[in-house]
Amino acid sequence: MGYKVQTILVDERNEEGPLAGAKEALRVSLRMGESAIIMGEVRGEEARTLYQSMRTGKAGSTIMGTIHGDSATSVYNRVVHDMGIAPEAFMATDVIVTLGTIKDRRTGNLVRRMREVVSTSEVPGTFIDISDQDAMFDAPVMKRAMQVAQMGRREVIKDIRARSAMRSYLAELGKTDERFLGPEWILASNDLLSRMPPAASAESILNEFKRRTVEADGERWHLRNRQQEAAQRMPHRRRHDDLLA
Repeated sequence: MGYKVQTILVDERNEEGPLAGAKEALRVSLRMGESAIIMGEVRGEEARTLYQSMRTGKAGSTIMGTIHGDSATSVYNRVVHDMGIAPEAFMATDVIVTLGTIKDRRTGNLVRRMREVVSTSEVPGTFIDISDQDAMFDAPVMKRAMQVAQMGRREVIKDIRARSAMRSYLAELGKTDERFLGPEWILASNDLLSRMPPAASAESILNEFKRRTVEADGERWHLRNRQQEAAQRMPHRRRHDDLLA
C-alpha cells in the first residue's frame, strides 16, 4: 500500500528491565520521525515520554496505544495516579475506546465488544460520549477536526453516515470474501467519499461504492478465468515444468 512499517520488539531480558526497554524503544521511534506510532501496551515510564512528546507535537500525527481498564475513568485514574502523568498532560489524549468481553448466548464463546467510545473534554477527568450524535459536537477533538476540514454539522453527519454504510457493506462482503476486509478497500471507500460532489447523499455514495465493488469483483473473476484458459492452452509439458519451477 506504500506505507513503510517499522516494528520495534522490546526484549524483556534487557539488563535495565522491560520498562526501560519500552522507554528506549519509544525514544527510538520518536527520533525516526514517522507520522504514526502504535504502542502495544502503555504501562510504565514510557508513558511519561509519550505524553511529553504528544504535548510538544513531536510524536507525529497519530498515536495509538492499549492500556488495561474497564472504562475511560479507570484509564484516566491509572495514567494520572498510578503512572504519575499530570492531568493536563493526559488531555493530549483525544479518544478512548473501551472493549469488553461478553459471552455469546448462541455459541457460548467469549467475544469482544465495544463498550464505550468517549473523548476528553475541557475538564480533566471528565469525558464526552461521542457515540451520541448531539454530544459529539461538544468534543474538543471534533471541533478541531471540523475547523481543519471546514465542515459544518450537517456535512459531518452525512460523512459519518456514508463511512458507516460503506464499512457495514464491506463487513457483509467480508463474510464470504476476506479480500474486502483488507485496508485497500478502506482506502477505496475514503477516496470515493473525497471525490463525490458535496450534494451527494450518504445513500448515493453507498450505491456508487457498491457499483465499484461489483465491477472490481467482476474484473477479478474475468482475470482468473483468463488465467485458467491460458493455462489450459499451454502445452502439458510446459505447464508441468512451470509447476516444478
